[in-house]
Amino acid sequence: MNKIKKGWKIILALAIIFYAIIEVLSNTNVQARERTDDLSSLVNYPEIYANVQELKTAHPNWNFTILYTGLDWNNVIANETTVLHTRSLLYYTLATGNAMDWVCPECGLNLKENGNWYCASNKTVSYYMDPRNWLNEDYIFAFETLSFNEKVHTIEGVKAILAGSFMDKDTISFLNVEGGTEVLNKSYAQVIYEAGKINNISPYHLAARIRQEQGNGGSSLISGNYTYTDTETGVSTTYLGYYNYFNVAASGTSSPEIIKRGLEKAKSSGWTNPEYSIHGGAAFLKGGYIGNYQDTLYLQKYHVDSASKYSLYNHQYQQNVSAPYTESTEVYEAYAGLGILDSSFNFIIPIYENMPSVASERPGRKISLHTENVVVNTQYTPLSIRSGPSINYSEKAKVPKGTTIVRIERAEQIDTDGRYWDRVAYNTGSEVIIGYASREYLQDVDTQEIVNEPQTIGAICNLRNGPGTTNTRVQRVLPAGTRSYSNRQDKL
Repeated sequence: MNKIKKGWKIILALAIIFYAIIEVLSNTNVQARERTDDLSSLVNYPEIYANVQELKTAHPNWNFTILYTGLDWNNVIANETTVLHTRSLLYYTLATGNAMDWVCPECGLNLKENGNWYCASNKTVSYYMDPRNWLNEDYIFAFETLSFNEKVHTIEGVKAILAGSFMDKDTISFLNVEGGTEVLNKSYAQVIYEAGKINNISPYHLAARIRQEQGNGGSSLISGNYTYTDTETGVSTTYLGYYNYFNVAASGTSSPEIIKRGLEKAKSSGWTNPEYSIHGGAAFLKGGYIGNYQDTLYLQKYHVDSASKYSLYNHQYQQNVSAPYTESTEVYEAYAGLGILDSSFNFIIPIYENMPSVASERPGRKISLHTENVVVNTQYTPLSIRSGPSINYSEKAKVPKGTTIVRIERAEQIDTDGRYWDRVAYNTGSEVIIGYASREYLQDVDTQEIVNEPQTIGAICNLRNGPGTTNTRVQRVLPAGTRSYSNRQDKL
């Protein structure tokens, strides 16, 4: 009898648990995973909707796909941070000055991965993963689909991305497996273009990716001659005539280990010259990423599309938390230089459940809206306007000494490299360039009348790079309730 009562108690308990689960699920408004070109539902995400509409107005040929991931925002951030602490890392120079905002509080300033990287904080990952921070012309190409487009992609375009790099050459010299020097009578631009076309991948993406991975070209992964010595056995292995331009499988806890693994991959794959390596790396990207729902820079870093054959979060091309955006600026600048920004591009914008009501803040960086004229006051060279608030960001323009420009945001504290980086607007006469400039080279205009009366924004408001809604673009979407400062130069 006691056994029967006990059995009924177990059944009853299981029934209660079952119905509790059903109740929770029925009351949870979770969007199923879906990719759609229908933008109407974006009205539930006003900042994203406003930015997308602004971009479409400025570029009617641009197309947008919305990826409703169906994933909870807080769960996503947890998986990119605390679940595995090496999943999202930031370069050590970014943590300077405001370290504890940038780095994981649990890991602290303990360098990881070859001594150059910190574990990124929850706040850092939130900032980089929140699409609302990047839906502007400067960074939108982090969301560009990476398939080949014969109407857009050209060898000249690849050359533009490679300009000034170690790949800016008409021929390619390399060491073969015997240690002799050979010359490939092709340019890097031609090789990369062919690899993109064959594998149905944007050659601009391939060019930007190699620049991101190889920097100035001094890596042992593409030198053609590297000797690895095992610290335990003392046995040395020489890798002669092997190349890994995309750093495929190059991972580890020390530089020698990283290089060894990358060259082992090159050896097993037969990448015995730069052309074979670039074609092989492109095929790797197609099979493992671009052809498998990780088809943007963003999705390669943040694996959040459950349609992929790989488990979420675990299959990510790089650990660098900011990689999608540093690569995207190179692509954007190449497109702008070629005059093809109005071509037909497609962008995939991810949406998460339970996202914060406003865009995630940049760690350690406090700014105020503060529109005023300032004069460039450099001593010898022109002022560099950069795409982000650090010398590590790409240069967008050079402004001669004595030029008057407009400061639109004023940094309230020292930024990542020990400087105050203010956001500025520079009118070249043909376009308005928005970027960041170090305050030490900006001189106030003493005779200027600045009102700066505090205002409270009553509804969502677009901060534009010029007056009016025509031929201007939104620099920042200000949510209702934002305290701002206005004067005769504001462009709200």
